[in-house]
Amino acid sequence: MLAAATAQFVVGARTLAPRLAATGGVPVATMLRGTVPAALVWSSALVASGALAGAALPLVRDVVTAAGVLVAGAAGGWLVVRRRRRADASQRES
Repeated sequence: MLAAATAQFVVGARTLAPRLAATGGVPVATMLRGTVPAALVWSSALVASGALAGAALPLVRDVVTAAGVLVAGAAGGWLVVRRRRRADASQRES
C-alpha cells in the first residue's frame, strides 16, 4: 500500500506501478487503498500550485515589463554611444 502511494510521486513509477502490482498479484483493493489518497494529494497539490501561480501572475507581469523596458533602454543607449564613437572616429580620420 505504501509503495503504491509513493509510486504516485516518483517520475515514471506512476505508470509502471499498476502493471507491476498486477503482475505481482497485488489485489485491486490493496492497490486502491494506496493509490486513491495519493492521487487526491497529487491533484490537490497541482491545483494549489496553479492557483498560487495564477495569483502571482500580475506581479510577474509587472516585473517582466519593467525588466524589458530596462533592457530596451540599455540596448538603445548602447547603440547611441556606439554610433557616436564611430562618428567621432570617422571625423578624426578625415
